[in-house]
Amino acid sequence: MGDFSGPPAPYRPGRVAVNYQISTETTRGNLRPREWPLSEQEAIQTRCVVLTGAAATWAQELGESVPMSQLWQHDGVEFHAWVRPLLPDEADCRATEWRYLD
Repeated sequence: MGDFSGPPAPYRPGRVAVNYQISTETTRGNLRPREWPLSEQEAIQTRCVVLTGAAATWAQELGESVPMSQLWQHDGVEFHAWVRPLLPDEADCRATEWRYLD
């Protein structure tokens, strides 16, 4: 029976990428930042981190419940963050980069 043996369910990936964009005057607007619940300070600086296990589940749920426009802060750095599930054939943050066709 495979995938059709039960009712449809949301895709819950084993890995998610959390992408970060440091806030600027333009992206900040009049948003009030919330404290970021994860503590990957170096990930914020490198712009992306891949999470697995319980952290991936938690991040996926956060991504589904908070608007992408939410402004976050951690250790004095303000940023925007968004979560993208990684598909089974996607290994790392490179999968989340924009690709332009020539």
